[in-house]
Amino acid sequence: MIERQISFYRDTPYFAHWSRTMLYRLCETFQPLKVKKDQVILEEGVESKDLELFGEDAGPYLYLIKNGDFELTKKISSKKVEDIG
Repeated sequence: MIERQISFYRDTPYFAHWSRTMLYRLCETFQPLKVKKDQVILEEGVESKDLELFGEDAGPYLYLIKNGDFELTKKISSKKVEDIG
């Protein structure tokens, strides 16, 4: 399993120059996570611990997408701006 993870990271441009030791440490830190279609992993204004995916084991996370698709959206305000000039 670790060999597959090291190979994945080595094929990722950001990690390509990292030593095997550094990649091994990365593997000890990162945990693979499978998500279902349409499952929310981050939501603006919602703490990770409040999302079903994490439960009590919430904290700041970094995500690397190994395969599949994802959608990233941004909430914007629709407040009307009036010209008072």
